[in-house]
Amino acid sequence: MYTRYLQLFSTVIILTLSIQSKAQPIEPIFDSKFDAYRNVYLDPPSFTNLGPCVEYKYSRYARNKIKFIDTGVRRDDFIEVMDKDLFLERFENSPLYTQLTSDNYYYVNNIELGKINGQLDLLDIGLNKKINKISYRSNSVYARKQYGHELTELDRFGMLETLNLVLDDREKSEEILNTLYSDYSKKVKNDIKLKDTDIYFSYVRFNGLLFELWGRNTTHELEHCRFDMLSSLKIH
Repeated sequence: MYTRYLQLFSTVIILTLSIQSKAQPIEPIFDSKFDAYRNVYLDPPSFTNLGPCVEYKYSRYARNKIKFIDTGVRRDDFIEVMDKDLFLERFENSPLYTQLTSDNYYYVNNIELGKINGQLDLLDIGLNKKINKISYRSNSVYARKQYGHELTELDRFGMLETLNLVLDDREKSEEILNTLYSDYSKKVKNDIKLKDTDIYFSYVRFNGLLFELWGRNTTHELEHCRFDMLSSLKIH
């Protein structure tokens, strides 16, 4: 009888530890090269006069209105990418979760990943708990632009994990990111931009979704207003 109870008690402990281990987010492992990127990203430069960089005024009284960019694949209507509760469940068990510096992510649509100076932007039309667009970008374009159009280890980590939040398939996520960046790099090399813009753009269609990589080469008389760099990943 004693042996039976001991076996039962041991089984309960094993199951408890198993559940607890599954509930913990996965800790990412980076090499020294990542740490070098992290140090640069987390050392914000001091730019105070950004007024001259602004091309459009976000005001109903503005003379210049923001133009929609014709990518050739832009939809007229937003679609549902995924349920927000499912997104949050996967996020909390993702390596991205360990990069949070604040725990107020649950009720906001801009999730700051302060430890890697990244940000997830969620578009939730109608506040109906359905996500219509997910974007991953750097929190500081001034730190990011030092690497130009290179897909750094930091970018790859953030973008790959963002793709995996949607696809829940790491192999497919890597395939899509590699395809996006390969096409993007060719366009940068050959200076192929979207018509009448300074924007480099590549995309992949999969399962009814659009996966996009964006970057730009902005010329400006002021050095800190020049942005020749990879900028963001978008899923919609």
